[in-house]
Amino acid sequence: MRKNIHIGYGDSAKGCLLEAIQDHGLPGDGAIPSRDDFTQGPISECLGSGGLQQRIAYWESVDKVLGFRFDAKNFYNNSLKILDDLEADEITIWVGDSCHDILATGWLLSYLEHKDFSWFVVNLADVEPKDYPQEMPAVNLAMYTPNQIPKLFEYRNPLSLIDREYFATTWQKACFENSHYRIKKGNEIVSVDEDYFDEYILSNLQLEFEPTTTVIGRILRDGRHRISDTTVEWNIKKLINKNLIEYEGDLKSTKAYSIRSKML
Repeated sequence: MRKNIHIGYGDSAKGCLLEAIQDHGLPGDGAIPSRDDFTQGPISECLGSGGLQQRIAYWESVDKVLGFRFDAKNFYNNSLKILDDLEADEITIWVGDSCHDILATGWLLSYLEHKDFSWFVVNLADVEPKDYPQEMPAVNLAMYTPNQIPKLFEYRNPLSLIDREYFATTWQKACFENSHYRIKKGNEIVSVDEDYFDEYILSNLQLEFEPTTTVIGRILRDGRHRISDTTVEWNIKKLINKNLIEYEGDLKSTKAYSIRSKML
């Protein structure tokens, strides 16, 4: 019997896949995550299997500002070991309609290009409205509940040469441009500069102080940009340093300070 392993982007997606396999009849022999967020930070050294030290250094610099106490080196060593030790006949990747998932797929195919797998893909952009998780398209598999996922297996197809070329060229282009951020604009992945999200974040601030966690939640729900909470707070801290956002409290913890629009 051929061994099929599922790959989801992030630990939440992996957890959904495992529960779908164990409790809801999704065909498969296991699930693993692909974890890095390539929408931000330098990726010029990430072609092929390189770039580990570059990404570690970047996330360590982010951690110094945000104070997550994130052990980047251990995170990458553990994440890559899972992929290095991967044994399967078939790999099914679950790709959401987002910059995050598209870039992660490009990197994954590059990193594992020496492995002799039969590749399959469930592209959530192909899902029909009747199978949407909450009456809206899913940008990540984790938007589905585990019991909804087996139905999506009907959308699984072999990874075509055209799709493989799309992911490869998109990833290579992003690496060569090596911008601060990357976003999905229409059907393209576009590189943008470090100030790109400033106006977006400032437009979501109030004149009265609010907990930073409240502001971050509102920005994520806004929907104009599909960015992570890490990206949002990283930019909030930069705007505080630029004296464009006022704060009160202790910046060492997200829950310990409040922010408001700069009073003019």
